Amino acid sequence: MRDKSDWQDLASDSISESGAQFLLLMSMVSGMATVAFTGSIPGGLIVGGWLVHLAIKRASEYVNSEIAIARGLVPHVLKGQNLKEYEKQYGIEVTATEIETAAELGCSVSADAQDLLDDAPMPAAPATSTEWTQNLVKQTALIWGNQGGGKSWLARYVVKLKKDAGYRVIVCDPDSNRSEWKGVESYHTWEDIEAQIRLYVDELERRLADLNNSDKSEDEWRAGLQPIALITEEATTYGDFIKDKALLEKFGKLALTKSRKPMMPLTVVAHNNTQLCLFGIKGLFNLVSKMLQVQCLAQVDPATLQPRSTGQALVKLDSSNEWLPVALPKIEKKITQF
Repeated sequence: MRDKSDWQDLASDSISESGAQFLLLMSMVSGMATVAFTGSIPGGLIVGGWLVHLAIKRASEYVNSEIAIARGLVPHVLKGQNLKEYEKQYGIEVTATEIETAAELGCSVSADAQDLLDDAPMPAAPATSTEWTQNLVKQTALIWGNQGGGKSWLARYVVKLKKDAGYRVIVCDPDSNRSEWKGVESYHTWEDIEAQIRLYVDELERRLADLNNSDKSEDEWRAGLQPIALITEEATTYGDFIKDKALLEKFGKLALTKSRKPMMPLTVVAHNNTQLCLFGIKGLFNLVSKMLQVQCLAQVDPATLQPRSTGQALVKLDSSNEWLPVALPKIEKKITQF
């Protein structure tokens, strides 16, 4: 099974190959245009003008596809067996949504991808209730999506839920400051973020050892704990600035596999759900693919051409392969007071 970064590489190779074929075609057509221009000025102008228009259109689609692929939108350029494998891995709804989003961004869509989109069943109406967000309070989860999809605002909503539920909330956000996170602990320098990760790992291991040595039932033991919630914003970049890769790898594995019983859930906020979304550490894809995930869906505003939230998301529950459509909580203003 490929991870998302492998799919992105395959998609990039695909459009590069198409680009090379297009250049060959253009060289042939330019020869025809020259002949047409030599034999007939009006004919040459028509063919030449068509050639320029086609070249500009294709170049624009190529650039748009590169941008879309970098954002994690892949299936619009896939064909044949590759597209079938992608659909099998991610499901028809996710695949169709990504193709549709790429088309809205001005990308060219392969014939096979268009056929899949035409044949895809109408997506189920998202649940209007936001009770599903309670799953994000006690469980380790990944919130991801393209720019403008609403993932950071959803993360803030979840932080408020955790705070209201009695959690000690710790936020690591390298692109912000404490004025954005009033009422919870927040850390913003890489030195402080690394220190908090180290403290999290030490406390999680201490709690696990305490549980193993306890003569209480699990429920009794947990009743005496202060639940701790760690939020990591911009998690994909951590590996670039925190050099202790062994610490990051241990952090990722413990948080994804051992955080439930000690009541120390981790919420990861990232731009994609590849194995590198967890702090840039490779080898965690199987753990990422099984975890609770929320993909916040974005669309392109036709007036401003800027991405914006659709107000909808897809949720994949822990250890499930099914993506369920849900409505995002309606948030009128960014939450900064918790």
